[in-house]
Amino acid sequence: DGSDLEDMGQNARTIHLRCFFYDETYQGHYDLLVMLEDNEELFELEHPQYGLIKGKIESVGVRHVDLEWTAEIDFNFIEQYRGEVEPVYQEDVQGKTEAVFEECQEQQAAKVTGDIWDAIGTEAGAIVDKILDPALEILEQYSELSAPVRAFVGKISELEGKLVATLTTITNPANSVIAGLSYGVNLPGRILGAIARAAERHVLLYENLADSPERFLQSFEDGMIALEESLELNETSSATTNISEAKTAAQETTRKHLQIMGAQVATLKLGEIYADDEADREKVRQAENTRSFDTEGNYVKREATPEILTINEIEGALASARAYLQAAIDQAREMQALKDMARSLLQHVNIIKLEREKIIQVEVANETPIHLLCLMYGLPYNYAPRILSINPQIENPNFIIGMVNIYAR
Repeated sequence: DGSDLEDMGQNARTIHLRCFFYDETYQGHYDLLVMLEDNEELFELEHPQYGLIKGKIESVGVRHVDLEWTAEIDFNFIEQYRGEVEPVYQEDVQGKTEAVFEECQEQQAAKVTGDIWDAIGTEAGAIVDKILDPALEILEQYSELSAPVRAFVGKISELEGKLVATLTTITNPANSVIAGLSYGVNLPGRILGAIARAAERHVLLYENLADSPERFLQSFEDGMIALEESLELNETSSATTNISEAKTAAQETTRKHLQIMGAQVATLKLGEIYADDEADREKVRQAENTRSFDTEGNYVKREATPEILTINEIEGALASARAYLQAAIDQAREMQALKDMARSLLQHVNIIKLEREKIIQVEVANETPIHLLCLMYGLPYNYAPRILSINPQIENPNFIIGMVNIYAR
């Protein structure tokens, strides 16, 4: 009774794909067909869940309508023998921070409106609702204002002009999140839009420090403080007239929202840095799983792997960003989205810490080659470039001695 079973392994996994080409991409389907026909080697497919897999194409089907410039190509991708496949960790921290940033901007616009009401009272109704011409200065578009209100609006108009003139040599990107938001053409929208674009230009100013996120955040925050000082937002008049008080209120409103905006824009950039680091981490993981020598013992030259952030750098940047956000929350506790931004960063770091290697320090008593050091601490020899990247003090990897940072397994 029963069956005598023998495990012969699984059948090859087949992935069905459909590619669409239309309008300006229509001609591209010819190039794809030529590539599928001429290539006799293994194809590489970057799968959204399984990462990089290799295989060949079994069959190809084409449907196209020349009059509508539309083509569809169906093909079956059969995976090469793969052994064990681990799902690729992908946590879209950049997408989360961008979505929460948009919520923050809506809530901050409401906060600006409320602060204007608190500053000038009942006249704020006519001030904040007026549609302004973006080509004209703010003050010249208002008439019949009381002296204190005119002083308030005049100071806001002056500060907006200075914000627009800040870092004019840096162009705001047309495809950024801030560029895609509509800040409106009323008074709160004008001032908030000018603040957001000025903060974005400061991000671009320090973008070359993105490889060291904690240093980037500190430089960005210092730059925003310098911007406050250049706008003289912390200076108050000694006079106690209604006009001087109105100007001081305008300065305080701008200062507060400049700080709140700075924390948001810094967090937005950190989310992008974390996302880029995860992409680099996947490239390093794939390189480490690739043999350095072929079956004949010949060395297989590979492209240099990108440097990735250590867990200490990730946690340091998180602490700096959350401290920056906390200062903003203290000034606008009703802005729930600020707390959501802080939570999204924390959740991301908590998740990636589960699979990121810890760094420990070890004392190497005798001169030791780096590959032997990997063997001594149970690390694959492919970890050598990564160990060198976290030990800039090592001059010769064949003669390592002294205190060394390594990954703990």
